Amino acid sequence: MSTLPNGRTPAPTDETGALSFEDRPARPSNSAVIHLAFQGVPVDLQVSDKKIGDVEQLIAGLLKRGWTAPPVARGGGFGGQRPERTKPEINDRGELCCPTHHRPLQWREWEGRKFLSCPAKAQGEEKANKNGYCAIKFQEN
Repeated sequence: MSTLPNGRTPAPTDETGALSFEDRPARPSNSAVIHLAFQGVPVDLQVSDKKIGDVEQLIAGLLKRGWTAPPVARGGGFGGQRPERTKPEINDRGELCCPTHHRPLQWREWEGRKFLSCPAKAQGEEKANKNGYCAIKFQEN
């Protein structure tokens, strides 16, 4: 492969001139991609052969120079909308309960989020999660 006047190697292209990534080397196992933004423009920086302390120093230095974390997408698989939330009922002991199963709700954690969950198995046409349990979403206030 030839080199450009600036000494760099041109990106691989096919016969039409389109970029070809088939010959691109695999990312080394000791590398990481840092997702940041500069003046609102998202930038992915690939670093390799660095110790975790070096990467932390790199990120800290970039943040001091005005780089920011990119905005986090909200809404997940709900098209930006949160699923409808149901108000839990309160039993005679003051516990929050599922209005369908009348069982006390439990706090669960998934992917760093805490939420109220009904421990009952869904029956018939009731809303169920992938494991067959009640999938009603509850208001937390």
